[in-house]
Amino acid sequence: MGEYNNFIESLNDELTLYNHNYVFNIPKVTVIIPAFNVEDYIYDCLISLVKQTLKEIEIIIINDGSTDNTFSIISTFAQYDKRIKIVNQSNQKSGAARNKAIKLAKGEYITFVDSDDTIELTTLETFYNTAKSNGNDIVICGAYTIKYGKFKKGYYSIEKIPKKLKNQNLNSKTIKENILTLPPIAWAKLYKTKFLTENRILFQEGCNGEDQIFFIETVLLANKIYIIDKNYYYYRKDRPTSLTHSKQKNDNSVILNFYEIEKFLQKQNIAQELNFKILNKYFIKSASWLGKCSKQYKEIYFNEFKNLQLHLRNIYPKYYWGKLNLKENDSYLIIKIKIFTTQLLLNRGMNNAK
Repeated sequence: MGEYNNFIESLNDELTLYNHNYVFNIPKVTVIIPAFNVEDYIYDCLISLVKQTLKEIEIIIINDGSTDNTFSIISTFAQYDKRIKIVNQSNQKSGAARNKAIKLAKGEYITFVDSDDTIELTTLETFYNTAKSNGNDIVICGAYTIKYGKFKKGYYSIEKIPKKLKNQNLNSKTIKENILTLPPIAWAKLYKTKFLTENRILFQEGCNGEDQIFFIETVLLANKIYIIDKNYYYYRKDRPTSLTHSKQKNDNSVILNFYEIEKFLQKQNIAQELNFKILNKYFIKSASWLGKCSKQYKEIYFNEFKNLQLHLRNIYPKYYWGKLNLKENDSYLIIKIKIFTTQLLLNRGMNNAK
C-alpha cells in the first residue's frame, strides 16, 4: 500500500503540469475508454491523452466494475483535468460500456481507445484536421502491436492495408470492394458522431468481439473514408488478463457475431458476392474457434456450431457452409484443412456441372 500511495503522490505532482480546468460545450473529439481492472496500464493510456496537441477534447471513461485501483487512478487524473468524465457501472463488458459513452458524447467526432493502449500525441489533431478537411465519416490509421515490451508491425499495422487505398478519399463503392482489407476493429479510427447517431450504430452487448458488427456497419454505411498512411495507435497484446491474450476460448461470441452480421447484411442492398465474402470470413472464424476452445467448453461450442450449420444449410444451400464435416475434437489445423478441401471439392463439382 505504501508503494501505491507513493505512486499517487508522484502522479499528483506530475498532473499539475497538465492541469486543464476548462471544458468545451462542443468538443472537437470525444475519446471513449472502457476500463476494467487496468491499474497497471491506465496511467500510460491517460497520459497519452491529456498531453494531446488537440486540446478541445473530452475523455469519457466508463469504469466497468473495476475491483482494483483503476478508479483511484482515473479519479486522480479527473481532479486535474476537467475534460475527463468518469461513469461507474457494474461489469457489463466493453460493448455496453462503449454504448453508454456514445450516448453521452458531446464531441463532433468520436474515437475509441482501449484502457491498456496508447496513442501518439498528435493523433487526435491529425484525425480531426483530416476529417474536417475531407468531410469524412471515418478516418483510419494503423497500429503498432506491443508484445513483451517490443513494438511490432502486426496484424493492424498500416502496412497491411493496400497502398492504393491510402492518403485519399474512398467512396462507398471502393469501400465495399475492399472491406476485407480494412482492420476489423473499433479503435485506431475517428468517427463523425452524427454519422453514428443518425445510423443508430452501436456495439453488440453481452459478448466478446463486440466490435465486429460495429466495424461492418460503420464501413458499409460510410459515404467517405480516409486512410492515413501512418501507425498512430499502440495496441498492447501482452496483458495477461486480456481476452486476446488467452489461447483457450470459453464462449460462443464468434457465432453470436455471425448472426448479428448476417441480420444486418440481410437489410442492406449489397451484391450477393460481397454478402458471401463477408459471411464466409465470419463463418471460417466460427469454425476455427472450435479448435481454440478449452476442453470443458468444446462440447457446448460444437453443439452451437452445428446449430449454425443447420441454419446456413437452410438459407444458403449452394454454399459449402452446411457441408463442412467437423468433429468435436478437431484441432485448429485439421479444421483449416477441412475448410479448404470442402471448398475445393464443392467448387470442382459446380464447375463440372456447368
